[in-house]
Amino acid sequence: MHEYDQNAYLLDLAWAFLVISSITCFCLFVGLISTIFFTSSNLPMLDFFLFICSIMSGTSIVLAVLFYLLQANKYMQEGMTYTLGISFYLAWTGVFLFLITGFFSYLNYINFWSILAIQAVWT
Repeated sequence: MHEYDQNAYLLDLAWAFLVISSITCFCLFVGLISTIFFTSSNLPMLDFFLFICSIMSGTSIVLAVLFYLLQANKYMQEGMTYTLGISFYLAWTGVFLFLITGFFSYLNYINFWSILAIQAVWT
């Protein structure tokens, strides 16, 4: 049996935040699907739920990536290098999309769109 490396706590935190992000992403997915199929539900609370889930997903991905890079930078042996692959850039793109989703959900929650279209007739 291998001995557990006590210096890998940053990597453990990165994995924990990835798990948290996965769970909140699934909740966000279920919430978005429920807005499509069940439109008679409580929309302001659903928008607030989507806002919270997307912000939590985005920040969890940011923290996971940062803890992974801190682990690689802090405990890398002499002469070793690493390159950032396409998954690193896809993670930052995902963070941007989660934060934009959260921003739009928050605008829906505060009824921002009705302020813009005061003269419009909503049916």
